[in-house]
Amino acid sequence: MFGGNRLVFGLPKGEKTRTVPLPESVATELSNHLATYPRRSITLPWGTPQADKKSSAGLILTTRERSALNRNYFNTRLWKPGQAHVGIEQSRDNGMHALRHWYASVLLDAGESIRAVSEYLGHGSGCRAL
Repeated sequence: MFGGNRLVFGLPKGEKTRTVPLPESVATELSNHLATYPRRSITLPWGTPQADKKSSAGLILTTRERSALNRNYFNTRLWKPGQAHVGIEQSRDNGMHALRHWYASVLLDAGESIRAVSEYLGHGSGCRAL
């Protein structure tokens, strides 16, 4: 989460936590990643950059400098070079929000209910736009 140009910890949009299904193949890859690159404990302010309250968390992904990833670092150094490497056009239509739509589509195609997908995506109740 951002607090101006400084990173802070906080709840996701809508201040809701979510529990989502994780396929075994992803759990295996995550375990392999963590065996090679253990979580790094990062401490940041909670909610706003000026907050007295600090919070620490073991982050799965960090920068080369061992700090928390911010959106600009991720997009510039990881996402866009990855897209270029596999020949995907770099556009808003191929951004991170597109992954949200793809995720919802895959879940629905696999037989998940609309209500469950809505909850995974953090929608209040029932079905709303993805």
